[in-house]
Amino acid sequence: MTNDDDNVLVVASNRSSQHDLPGAWELYRDISAAMNGRISAYICQPARDLTIQVVGRIAFYSSGRIEPLVPAVIDRLDDEEMVSSHKNPDLRKIIVHLIKQRVLRNGQRNRVFLLSPPEPAFSAPKARCSIKLRKPIPNVKMDKNGDRSPFTYGKRYVSLAALLTANDSDDLE
Repeated sequence: MTNDDDNVLVVASNRSSQHDLPGAWELYRDISAAMNGRISAYICQPARDLTIQVVGRIAFYSSGRIEPLVPAVIDRLDDEEMVSSHKNPDLRKIIVHLIKQRVLRNGQRNRVFLLSPPEPAFSAPKARCSIKLRKPIPNVKMDKNGDRSPFTYGKRYVSLAALLTANDSDDLE
């Protein structure tokens, strides 16, 4: 897989209150813990966006901020069948864990980004390792009425260079 290491996909990490499912940020940390800190994942619908760009990293927008941990994309599987007998041993363990958590159903199809775990994290880019930003990046976006407006509802692309120097979301525009 070819990664554009400066291209970061920022995903909204909203918890699903309708189905009582954890958000993407919570799942990233949960999967990492279940995998003993060796690997993690971001899992979304297979056809969520057919024009998704090649990215080197994923950042999580949660609770009005971009979380300070930015994992590296290790692999991307675009239309993967999520079965407990999966041939990839890491993905199989992740799938079994998420089926037990009732996050996935055996046999459903998803896009999967295998990600670097939270630790070790570095303050500067290092291949296949997570990056720790100086601090969370708060969202300061306002709509025309002066109300807070989400940085992203689903996904958004930013450069890693901008993330590393941003003080708030205005620095990413």
